[in-house]
Amino acid sequence: MDRFLIAENPMKNEPRQFVIHTIKPKCIIEAAEPDTDPVSSGYPHKVFEFINSDGVPETWALIIRDVYDGSSNEELGKLLDRAWRWFRSYMEWEDANIDEKDDAQWN
Repeated sequence: MDRFLIAENPMKNEPRQFVIHTIKPKCIIEAAEPDTDPVSSGYPHKVFEFINSDGVPETWALIIRDVYDGSSNEELGKLLDRAWRWFRSYMEWEDANIDEKDDAQWN
């Protein structure tokens, strides 16, 4: 079973989101818009697309930024598809929460 956590630093001016995978392969994955953030970390990365709740297409790059257990690039590359499914579900949940109420309680 995968163990993902969402992380961001609201004290920074630039909104950056990270997904932390807490079991092997232990790593930090940055979720970024590919045209605004360079995709270069030396680790695997993938670009994904989906249609948000407003019908607007979004493009996201998942970029592995740091690895904590010596996992191979092959293992890390396989993790990105699972990380994307988890992150997309998180964004869909967040969109649904915002769309349900004018003053969302959970985000």
